[in-house]
Amino acid sequence: MRITMPTGAGVVLGAVLTGTLMAGSPSASADTGQVAFHGGPAPAAAPVALQQRGWRCRTATSTVTGAKVTGRICWSGYKIKASGMMYDTKGDHKSAGVKVHVVTPSGVVRTGYLDWIDGSKPGKKESWGETETGYKYWFKACVSDWRKTKCASRWS
Repeated sequence: MRITMPTGAGVVLGAVLTGTLMAGSPSASADTGQVAFHGGPAPAAAPVALQQRGWRCRTATSTVTGAKVTGRICWSGYKIKASGMMYDTKGDHKSAGVKVHVVTPSGVVRTGYLDWIDGSKPGKKESWGETETGYKYWFKACVSDWRKTKCASRWS
């Protein structure tokens, strides 16, 4: 989708988007619509390299009993690159995973599970990453025994 606007409006819109990309977290109702994500490959450029090219970045951590997710989210305009590590912290044969929340440029909200660590290997860690188009992005740690899934109460 291509958005056109009068000259100069992009500067204002860009400032608004940059200021709102990580402001506030999604409401509790954001958990209701869930879809499976099959994101693109992990970002190829290191976060430091992105920052040197004018990208803004932030780091975050999310934990729930049995799982920890760390990540770095970088953005420039509508481009978002997120990557990090998932940890199975309990060794209870439950799977640890990362759930993401994205708001697209058209305002569509997508919430879904991005990746899981195989629960048959307790104590495992695994990387995660994706490239998205949007202006808001959060993640949270989750654990699942495939009958029930529990996620951190707050988005990071």
